[in-house]
Amino acid sequence: MILISSAAYVEREFQLEFGALPPALLPVGNVRLFELQIRALRKNFANEKIVLSLPKTHILNFRDKKILESFNVDIIYNEDGLSLGESIASVVSHYIDVIDNIRLIHGDTLVDG
Repeated sequence: MILISSAAYVEREFQLEFGALPPALLPVGNVRLFELQIRALRKNFANEKIVLSLPKTHILNFRDKKILESFNVDIIYNEDGLSLGESIASVVSHYIDVIDNIRLIHGDTLVDG
């Protein structure tokens, strides 16, 4: 399983420009960062389950929902205010019986290769 950990909102400086968004939903050109992350992950881990964690108070718009569905990504909503470790532990607890390993990419990170 691959977890894109994005269960908090971006820092205030980014909020002033983009609004209160989780990091993986930041715009990069004309797409969301998560789109680029998922495409890059699929190159090397084509068959692994991808999970995106988001803050419970964030409401995905229709377009983002459809894109995530098309990539077959699970969305887990975590309570706001959790630490990074608590957020990851919360997601792992949902999948503990079905995962052998976990790969982690932070919501604000793009690795292509």
